[in-house]
Amino acid sequence: MAAKLNEIVNKKWPQIQEKFRLDYNLTSVSYNTWIEPLEVGSVAKDGILEIIFTGENSSFALDHLTKRFSVLMKVTIEEVTGQSVDIRFVPEPKKPSQSLYKNNKESDSVYPLTERSGIKKEYTFDNFILGSSNDEAHAAALAVAENPGKVFNPLFIYSNPGLGKTHLMHAIANFILDKDKTAKVRYVTSETFMNDYIDACLKKNRPAMVEFQKKYRDVDILLIDDIQYIFGRGEDTLVEFFNTFNDLYVKGHQIVISSDKPPKDFATLEDRFKSRFMQGLIQEIKAPVYETRMAILNRKVQDSGCKFNDEVLQYIAKNVKSDIRKLEGALGKIVSTQHLHNSELEPVSLDTAKDLLKDFIDEESQRTPTPDDIIKAVAEYYKIRPEDIKSKKRTKEIATPRHVAMYLIRVMTDYTLKDVGDIIGSRDHTTIKYGFEKIMTEMNEREEFKKTIETLKKKILG
Repeated sequence: MAAKLNEIVNKKWPQIQEKFRLDYNLTSVSYNTWIEPLEVGSVAKDGILEIIFTGENSSFALDHLTKRFSVLMKVTIEEVTGQSVDIRFVPEPKKPSQSLYKNNKESDSVYPLTERSGIKKEYTFDNFILGSSNDEAHAAALAVAENPGKVFNPLFIYSNPGLGKTHLMHAIANFILDKDKTAKVRYVTSETFMNDYIDACLKKNRPAMVEFQKKYRDVDILLIDDIQYIFGRGEDTLVEFFNTFNDLYVKGHQIVISSDKPPKDFATLEDRFKSRFMQGLIQEIKAPVYETRMAILNRKVQDSGCKFNDEVLQYIAKNVKSDIRKLEGALGKIVSTQHLHNSELEPVSLDTAKDLLKDFIDEESQRTPTPDDIIKAVAEYYKIRPEDIKSKKRTKEIATPRHVAMYLIRVMTDYTLKDVGDIIGSRDHTTIKYGFEKIMTEMNEREEFKKTIETLKKKILG
């Protein structure tokens, strides 16, 4: 029976993958990173069908697959095959490691690349906290790290400050160097790039410029953080950056860039330069939702050695929303106070925490709308009745406003997916998750729709 189940699932695996992609509205990034690398394994002694993840066997990959896709994959397999099945994700058996760049030779550059030069070892994919606001960027970064120069080249990641762009860039670099210590990886900030270029120009000799170009072009992977500071500066610096960009791109070497906004929003950037970035993938990181903020805090608490009351952590997560650095800073404020004034490191009270964190609380957290406020505003905008959003109607005129309401309740309040499901007509949390991800995809693909969501947010907040 076990062999038969394995044979049935294996035979219909392409159909299962495609149905999974369509049913759960996966973007190409998510599908290519998590679902496409899956293969059907054997049925274990405990009767569970093993699904093999053929990507890198890091712990976070299997953990993410299990948490996000395990139940959904089980349902999809059962729907396609008609067979009842339990599954688990397992890693691919280890293979002998190979160099990413077989012809790589020691560089004779005057700027030698020491291992992880300028790269923070503590920033890895393993300790990057995943959530709905950043999983697409994470998936893209992982895909690039696994196949540098082969997919999403260049990769352009943008977000407001403090949301994890730099973490992902260092994670890419660390991942590649862990896999191949001979890979030539260079991570710099845009300020470092500009200063190096200016220094080379000031020397006013050809060898200095050759040395500069060798530093940035004789690499396998170039990562430049906060590229926005180059735009709007001298034309010569911008031209040199794009000459470097083109040289690496033509050679098939990976380029990763981060910024505080997408290329199209740079008013001073010429269209010919913007089009270069469009050759790859542009990915946004949004502000973390409540669950992600709690996960970040819990990870930091484990590292701190301090004790915390749950109500204090919940208070921080509910009131510091816009910036991960600010979130960590708020926790750090309490940790430092405990170390200074409490030899036993006992948890501080909620009242003490509120007093300590006055300067950290986001202004918008004081104006948290209710679900009814959001539903009313959405219904008004789409010219339908609030009760239509909670109804069982499935027409397009109702479905889109309903998904918008689900999304806004999720991002503007601290209600969980299950809570939102109860609010929007007793719907299952997987339905809410689907609606939430559908709106995120629409916002990424349609600028006009994204503006509609922003308009609704402003209207709701008054």
